[in-house]
Amino acid sequence: MRKSAFIPLAVILLMVVSAVYGTSRLLYAKNPDLNHSHADFAIWVNGKKLDFSADKYMSSETKQPSAGKKELSRFLHLHDGIGYVIHRHKAGLTFGDFLDSLGLTVSGSCLRLDDYQYQRLDPAWRQDFAVTPNLCPTGKFHWQMYVNGVEQPANFAYLFKDGDHILFVYSAADSHVEELKQMTNDACLYSQTCLWRGKAPTEHCIADPEVPCVVPQS
Repeated sequence: MRKSAFIPLAVILLMVVSAVYGTSRLLYAKNPDLNHSHADFAIWVNGKKLDFSADKYMSSETKQPSAGKKELSRFLHLHDGIGYVIHRHKAGLTFGDFLDSLGLTVSGSCLRLDDYQYQRLDPAWRQDFAVTPNLCPTGKFHWQMYVNGVEQPANFAYLFKDGDHILFVYSAADSHVEELKQMTNDACLYSQTCLWRGKAPTEHCIADPEVPCVVPQS
């Protein structure tokens, strides 16, 4: 008897998804330590990307950042000179908590920059529009928020998930294609969810004592 040429529906779906999204999309693994989550982020102000790679924002096993709220910086931090991947070691902390931990202050729909970030803005723009370090929605300028490429109502209290890509833009424009194109995709490396990209970078475990870290297996 001739064998049936029937192909299971699941196989067909797998082939279609692979063709559309790429094989790598199918290889995402589960973060083995859900109490140690990561997210890529970027903040743009009037066409300029804020830079969080300075040493003042970095922490290590023996050093906390020189700015921000110390009680938050224990569990929310940046390290190794990488200023675009959030490391969160305690559940329930928001993107706004992360910014507070760096020394930027969130108040409702406003973000107050620290002096380092404020001085990096275009001086002419600051003067022409009487811009202060406190960036609030105005008649012209407003905040827009994108999570994983999809616009959402701007909300600094967003409780980010492991692997999120978070973009905040303060401008007079409504479309931010270029800013979205420049989003990084390295949080998955630290969470060990994009295994095809290699071994996770070595990290120090700075965690909530009540929620111990899971040490990556070598």
